[in-house]
Amino acid sequence: MLQQIEQEMKKAAAALNFEKATELRNMLEDIKTTTRQEKQRKFVREIPSTVIPERDLESLRDALQLISIPAVIECFDISNISTTHKVASMVQFRNGRPDRSNYRRYRIKTVVGQDDFASMAEVVGRRYTRVLREKGAMPDLIVVDGGKGQLSSALRELEALQQFEQPIIGLAKEREEIFRPRNPDPILLPHETGAIRLLQRIRDEAHRFANGYHQLLLKKRVGESLLDDCPGVSHNKKMALLRHFKSMDKIRAASLDELTQVEGIGPKLAEGIVAFFARIKADRAPNPAEGKVYHLRVPILSRPDSAG
Repeated sequence: MLQQIEQEMKKAAAALNFEKATELRNMLEDIKTTTRQEKQRKFVREIPSTVIPERDLESLRDALQLISIPAVIECFDISNISTTHKVASMVQFRNGRPDRSNYRRYRIKTVVGQDDFASMAEVVGRRYTRVLREKGAMPDLIVVDGGKGQLSSALRELEALQQFEQPIIGLAKEREEIFRPRNPDPILLPHETGAIRLLQRIRDEAHRFANGYHQLLLKKRVGESLLDDCPGVSHNKKMALLRHFKSMDKIRAASLDELTQVEGIGPKLAEGIVAFFARIKADRAPNPAEGKVYHLRVPILSRPDSAG
């Protein structure tokens, strides 16, 4: 995919389409950034057999002085690692194990620029407004990735929802400091304790999930950008095609009759769209003379999930 974007960027620059070339350059940097962040952190998709989650939960209960074991823990992470998208994730652990059926991911809607505090407030507010509206159960513990700022932002949203007694903490990455509401001093636990190991697993899983969503959105944008080079397809017509067909793969496979069902797409433009994708397919076909096969297909996320 990186090779494809670099080629498109060079074509745009050669054609003096500097706005397009800049957009592609930014997209390329965003993908490189998300990939680099993913490689720097080691993620454990399954809990090691040596870990006993029940003991770690007991350790966490004692460290935080909770009334009972936090059987359901929800953790939020904000992903601001690219300039293109601001996204967040919420993962849920039940009895110390990932409950992936209750994971949620969010596109930040109300925040201008990169503001982790405001972004955290938005997603926490959206999550628990919906939970309470649907008469769901609040978690036994909420964890936010970050320090005092992120914790304060989340706490304000909970208080606005009248959730004054909801257990919540912030986990700061650098020293794994645990911040609690209305307490200026963080808890520092030995890194070998079960409580810290459990919180790290939950936080890292939230980070992995947010990063994965970020990469899917970037890949989707790369695919959609192909339509920008199709003669006669304006931004409005591109969006009309995407709304109608839901994915680039379906647009590529559409017949002339199917394309003309889209508002603003007449028979002549439909023929041009079919011919455009036929040329792309021919350009990317195997070259028998060189004996090489190039795989440049871009994965497309047809229906990115969102919540709240």
